[in-house]
Amino acid sequence: PPETPELPVERAPAPARAAPGATDLDAADLYRARCAACHELERADLPHRRQLARLPVAAIEQKLAYGSMQTAARGLNDAQLAALAAWIANVSQ
Repeated sequence: PPETPELPVERAPAPARAAPGATDLDAADLYRARCAACHELERADLPHRRQLARLPVAAIEQKLAYGSMQTAARGLNDAQLAALAAWIANVSQ
């Protein structure tokens, strides 16, 4: 009998990866990368993280998105901003 040619095996495509920051929100890493250099220091001109943690989440998010911390938050998406603000407000003092 004639030999049957080998047919290619179809494989399922690899699962799509979400854009960075879209699902794996690591707010602690965001804080370390964007905030800690200033807000972990004891400086009279900047609030320490302990002081920031006393603020409402909405106030922190407002500062990050539209206020004095816009530069530090530049490039973050809405989900990252929300996660970072929540982490700062809820981190243990």
